[in-house]
Amino acid sequence: MKRYTLLTADMDGTVLNTRKEITAGAIHQALADGWEVLFATGRCLAEVRPYLTDFPDMHYLLCHSGATVTDLRTGQDLCSLPIDPATVEKVLAVTADADAAAVFFLGNELYIEERFRGRMPYFGCQCFEALYEKCAHWVPDRGALLAEHIHDVRKLNFFFHDHAEWLRCGEIFRTMPLEYASGIPNNFEITAPGVSKGEGLRLLCRTLGLDIRQTIACGDEGNDVSILRAAGLGVAMGNATAEALAAADVQVADCDHDGVAQAIETYLGQPIRGEGQAWRPSP
Repeated sequence: MKRYTLLTADMDGTVLNTRKEITAGAIHQALADGWEVLFATGRCLAEVRPYLTDFPDMHYLLCHSGATVTDLRTGQDLCSLPIDPATVEKVLAVTADADAAAVFFLGNELYIEERFRGRMPYFGCQCFEALYEKCAHWVPDRGALLAEHIHDVRKLNFFFHDHAEWLRCGEIFRTMPLEYASGIPNNFEITAPGVSKGEGLRLLCRTLGLDIRQTIACGDEGNDVSILRAAGLGVAMGNATAEALAAADVQVADCDHDGVAQAIETYLGQPIRGEGQAWRPSP
């Protein structure tokens, strides 16, 4: 009888509460019991490191919205899918005149131009301000930075002040060879074609020789839709968007009431849907 043996959890709005804290008890217990629990996040490794110190037994990390899968025990990337340099240049040309803050994910680090420092509330991304202050490399100019790292741009994040500009750029991005999703309003998370959290999960399952039906994915936003659909069981948080809810199989409590812990305690280790017992969604 096959059971759910691996659970992924998005970070912001899912495993992290609104104070950016994790209630870790259920995760520690699941890891101790031999199940795989990992974060599937739009963040890069540098942004996740402050939390990983509390989870020395976590084996894997899916980051950059699926562009990178890392073995945390060896520190090696099992895969990394950067954006084609020509596409990077086209994206920057499209956004050149937009009133938008840009965040560059180069390798496993992130970089932001100094001119955006202290202005995150203006761009609607104040929820990341403390994190960026802690983890980002602040640089005077993007030109020299990209000249050196143009072949390892794993993700580009843009936060627009004006909704109309966000819509305009989105219409252009739709015609380009790239993937994009929104983690918060007026935001684009841009990755290479074919990259998604769902594809990252499929790659990890192939690496582990695991049936993807044995996986659970927890999420709350549009950038979680692919993994909610790909996993054997998609779990939407109580604070999830309508898009994420529609993609999920079940709903749990919100991120401030330990929804991920509820998913772990209710489903992880249980027979998968259709395997050996009747399955009922949570209320």
